[in-house]
This record gives sequence, C-alpha cells and structure tokens, in this order.
Amino acid sequence: MFRGLLADKQYKKFLFGGFNGVAGRLAAKYGCGWSEEDDQVVDKINEYGPDILFVALGRFKQEIWIANNLGRLKVKLVMGVGSAFDEVAGEGVWRRPVPGWVSKAGLKWLWRVMGEPKHLVRAWRAFPVFPLKVFGWYESRG
Repeated sequence: MFRGLLADKQYKKFLFGGFNGVAGRLAAKYGCGWSEEDDQVVDKINEYGPDILFVALGRFKQEIWIANNLGRLKVKLVMGVGSAFDEVAGEGVWRRPVPGWVSKAGLKWLWRVMGEPKHLVRAWRAFPVFPLKVFGWYESRG
C-alpha cells in the first residue's frame, strides 16, 4: 500500500523518519517533502501541506509520535509504515529480493525475521498478543 500511495501523483506526500538519509533519497525520487529530524517537524509538515504523512520511526515510537501529534497535524492521512522506507529504497535486509511466492503468501515478515533474527522475539510476541488484544477490545464494546 505504501509503495502505491508513494507513487500516486494525485497526493502530496511527506516522509518523516527513517535512518541514514533514506527518507531524503525516496523524497527525491518521488517528489515528496521529508525530514528525519524531530525538532520542529510538525511545523515543517504543516508548512509543506501534504495530503499524506508517512511516519517511519520504528515500532512503538512511530505510534506514540502519531498519537501525541495527530491533533496538531494538518494532513488528511497519517500512516505508520515501519521499515517500508528501507524496503522501497532497497536498503537494509530488503536488499535481498523477496521471492514472489513469499510476498503472495503474506510472509514478508518471515523473510525479514530470517534475514534479521533479532526481530524473531518481537514477531513471536506480536503473533499471539495482537489478535487477543483485538478480540478483547471487540468484546468490551458489547
């Protein structure tokens, strides 16, 4: 989804986060605004006036940042995209091409865990926990 929205010319986009200049390289390629720095970034985003803001600060940090700043942002859509900047740029573990069958089967997460085993603990914790939390939230709504 991120790749498709990034390439879509009808939306003005802003990239926030990433590491080692990846946001800047993607912004140059796709004609977006960007920043890796957190200082005054909300003002910079609002001044640029994007329709879509993509945030890639890493797990939990990006969700917390979005929650803390959503009320101040003048954008139509904010999306936390994790490591998608690296994937689209072909950097990091994503330098190795993902076989088509892996992608079609929805197993990119497994490919990433195999390439970076440090993600195994996080993936294993998320697999049983997330569905249980969603179910608990759904049940609590009555």
